[in-house]
Amino acid sequence: MFRHDQNIMNLDTYVHLSYFPTGVQVRPKGFGNLDGVRYVDNLEIISYYQVMIEELLKIQGMKEGVSLRAAPFDYRYSPPSGKTTRYFNRLTRLIEETYEINGKKRVAIISHSMGGLIFSTYLETRPLVWKRQFLHSWSNIGGVMGGALKLVKAFVSHGVIEEVPDVLMSRLVHRRVARTVMSNYWMLPRYPVWQEDEILLRTPTANYTVTTLGDMFRDMEHPEGTVKSSCFTVLVWMS
Repeated sequence: MFRHDQNIMNLDTYVHLSYFPTGVQVRPKGFGNLDGVRYVDNLEIISYYQVMIEELLKIQGMKEGVSLRAAPFDYRYSPPSGKTTRYFNRLTRLIEETYEINGKKRVAIISHSMGGLIFSTYLETRPLVWKRQFLHSWSNIGGVMGGALKLVKAFVSHGVIEEVPDVLMSRLVHRRVARTVMSNYWMLPRYPVWQEDEILLRTPTANYTVTTLGDMFRDMEHPEGTVKSSCFTVLVWMS
């Protein structure tokens, strides 16, 4: 059962870091193996990487948990945060360990969606000599490097999962959760991928672009959105 009150994140406006309510802790499963990336749901109905995993394991010498490994993360967090710092440390150890147990062969990375932003930011934390020693390549699948229009819709209308009917989950409840998740602001459209005069949202009274997202949050009566989105103005383009 979806407990929206347990998924809402709070914001420390002084240090601009988000956190879950007291007593709530999220632990992505399967770090280092493939359990956490095969399916989206615990019933194993909605496939995520499962088809790709099956095909990759057909390659001679490919072995689950040894030469094919995963590093799932809690998508609700984004840099800068203590969670992502700890994740980056674990990712470094995983890459170095994978390199060692596979005969010092450099590691090929595959990322998807927000994972592209996560990994590009991670690369900024690693020295060039380390990258040359341990990394072979990086394939970024559907990475939201310049942001996605879907996130504007998520804040304004229905949350992130637009396919869920209201009879199962109120879109207003889901929107409320989406507005508290820091990573959603990280994935908002940004210049120069989105042009300054490119309209992202039209309403009867105003149009909004990448330069007026603050006005959009103000008109939505969601001033916290301006604070959260401003945290990433520089960070995204450093990545």
